[in-house]
Amino acid sequence: HRAIAGASMGGYGAVTLALKHPETWSVAGSHSGVLAPAGVTRETSRSWAAGLAQAYGGRWPYWSARFGVDSSTWAARDPCALARELAAHGTNHMPALRFDAGRSDPLAFQSRIFEYCLTALRVPHEYHESAGGHDWRYWRVHGAESLAWLSARVGSGR
Repeated sequence: HRAIAGASMGGYGAVTLALKHPETWSVAGSHSGVLAPAGVTRETSRSWAAGLAQAYGGRWPYWSARFGVDSSTWAARDPCALARELAAHGTNHMPALRFDAGRSDPLAFQSRIFEYCLTALRVPHEYHESAGGHDWRYWRVHGAESLAWLSARVGSGR
């Protein structure tokens, strides 16, 4: 009966930890999370890492230090891949998942990609988009909604 949540990279961490360790985390929430880290590039004519480096621009050293520089290290950390692996054992092992993003958030497409992934896997989840960006103003407004949802799930055992 433990919940974990976070915003931005913390949202990524919360969802990833819950998917890697569902025996510890029964509920996870993310606000504006980096939920499809390799989804930033639609580049197909260049090498995978070069496409990501171009997409992330000046932030590439930050991301490559965390995820590595080859597709296998990114795939091992991808929330969709983790959900797919866990779902293969049945959705009763899946933590309850809720995530949201602001429609003006430049990373909102990552939440949309993750939502599409979970829907395709038939993994129960809640996804919301609202007005706002990738900032504390958005997170303060929607944090209370998330906390209520998380608390209800922890109290019920799911």
